[in-house]
Amino acid sequence: GSADALAAAGRAVDLVPAQRFDSEGLLAMPQLVSVRGKRILIFRGRGGRSLLGDSLRLRGAHVDYAEVYQRVRPRVDAAPLLQRWAGDVDLVTTTSGEILDNLFALLGSGGSAQLRDTPLLVISKRMQEQARQRGCRQVILGQGADDGSILRAVCDWAAARAR
Repeated sequence: GSADALAAAGRAVDLVPAQRFDSEGLLAMPQLVSVRGKRILIFRGRGGRSLLGDSLRLRGAHVDYAEVYQRVRPRVDAAPLLQRWAGDVDLVTTTSGEILDNLFALLGSGGSAQLRDTPLLVISKRMQEQARQRGCRQVILGQGADDGSILRAVCDWAAARAR
């Protein structure tokens, strides 16, 4: 999505991982193996993971961050959703650990129990482990963070459920 937005704004994107759209995917790219002396600017959310920057520094790059957004938990009353949860919510998807944390906080202790019992689709092994540590019983690992991978995982889950 970021690459598409930059291209639409007239800025060609230098690197886009073919498989994983995360720090690990970028770090696996051959173009980022030899970066000694290079200056690299990482655009990220406020307080984002440091893995990419730390790894590139270890490889000899000079790294700076531009924190251009932040994830904020909405201030809403979750009670109406929780009242309808059993009938309306079949699957929950999350695309970051911070979103998962915010969802647990938003739902509170009573809603967290319902979330733990609902199938949860995540996009990385790191998030899968985080969800399991939070007590989620059925954690589905998607193959990537892109829309197509998430949609395939939802469709696969729905097809398996229909059997």
